[in-house]
Amino acid sequence: MMEDSTQVRGKGIPHERCARMTLDMVRHEVPYHVIGYSWEGGSPSWTLLSMRSCGGVLTPSGDPFDIRAEEMKEVNLRTSGSSYCVGRFDNGKYIPCPDHNMTSQFAQCNYCMSFEIPDPSCIFEPHCSRGTCGAEFCQIEHVVYLTGFRERTKVGMTQLRRFETRGMEQGADVILPLLVLGDRYSARVMEWRISKLLGLPQSVPSSSKISGWGRPRDDAKILKRLSDLKIYLSSRWDEIVSGVGGEVKIEKAPIEFEQGPVILKFPLEEPLPSPPRRYHNEIVRGDVIGYKGNYLVFRSGGLWAWRIGETPGRIVYFSERLD
Repeated sequence: MMEDSTQVRGKGIPHERCARMTLDMVRHEVPYHVIGYSWEGGSPSWTLLSMRSCGGVLTPSGDPFDIRAEEMKEVNLRTSGSSYCVGRFDNGKYIPCPDHNMTSQFAQCNYCMSFEIPDPSCIFEPHCSRGTCGAEFCQIEHVVYLTGFRERTKVGMTQLRRFETRGMEQGADVILPLLVLGDRYSARVMEWRISKLLGLPQSVPSSSKISGWGRPRDDAKILKRLSDLKIYLSSRWDEIVSGVGGEVKIEKAPIEFEQGPVILKFPLEEPLPSPPRRYHNEIVRGDVIGYKGNYLVFRSGGLWAWRIGETPGRIVYFSERLD
């Protein structure tokens, strides 16, 4: 499952000039490359790289900088139609993609990703027990968890050190880790088995998450639901691990892992007056209401949810400089 990459000719990213002006004649022509969007300490952060235009292409100008997204009271920008490799970091130093490759599935091209993840297929379908790729990404401790989104529940897996961050990225109300595994392959195997036993999906549609934001949160009810599922899982543990091969490294079973559930709070006042609608246009303008998971919620003739978490790799154009 390798990333499709198309090299941009001219050693730069095409400068997509605005084909139309807004009604108030505002032009969005100041470009930044979105290098990342992440949640740290309960706050969303947007990482941008200033770009300069020459000969119809954009090239990096300066170093990446972070914007605390929740400090944005208004949003006024447009996004590029295509996505380009975000490059990589080496010992804290940012290194742009040498070929400015176009990307689709991931924010990095195969070349830039290879420095940390030699085999990108391990991201979704880890198989390191059958010939390790040598990436730390695959070999560190992972956790299988449950997350609650109002009435919906799902099973997932991620690195142990970032399980709470993963819940924030997904916009979950509550996250409960179940067991600790020695590597990514083991975590995926156990995620599949637990999903089958509990009859729970491994993903929840964005539409279901967003529709819940218009209803009050009942964290106590979600906590009980997840805790009951963990108790049930423990009672069926021998059945779950029956037939699991020695390549699956179980470090802590549910009954041994005492990490409790975490209630996740976001800079978004819930419940909203009504569920926001998904926003897909290239020009994004309005008053920011807040953030949850991958979404920025704003008001512009109604409530909208714009997937800011999908912007890494894209060029965002503002009407004035930010740095």
